[in-house]
Amino acid sequence: MDILTKSEENFCENAGLAGLLLSLTCLIQQLVFMIPHWITYSMMGIYILPVTSFVLLMKKKATAPSLILVSMILIFLLEVFLILSLTFSLVVLLLFLYLVVMVALMYSGNIVSQLKRKDRVEKEEAAKWNGVI
Repeated sequence: MDILTKSEENFCENAGLAGLLLSLTCLIQQLVFMIPHWITYSMMGIYILPVTSFVLLMKKKATAPSLILVSMILIFLLEVFLILSLTFSLVVLLLFLYLVVMVALMYSGNIVSQLKRKDRVEKEEAAKWNGVI
């Protein structure tokens, strides 16, 4: 039942770990340097989405690539907001660039299709054993 190759598994685990650490760095920076306001609290919610999506990528779930794409869009909007409010965060810019690279690598390779295939095979396996056990 090895759907993913060893290099694809390593890619998912290593890229997920690096993205998780970068996302947590952004979240910790937000917690340390934020001004208590409803906008800054909502910004923390945006940082939770990449954390979740990279954890799902490390677990090799099929929903991870779409969540990473949504995270990329939200982090881009957050970066535009930070620039318009005359605030600059290099870590948020690095997270955005990392998300762009991850989306490009996952959608140009066959990672997305392999993760969907893995999910489909696991569901078929669970359905096959559902009535037996």
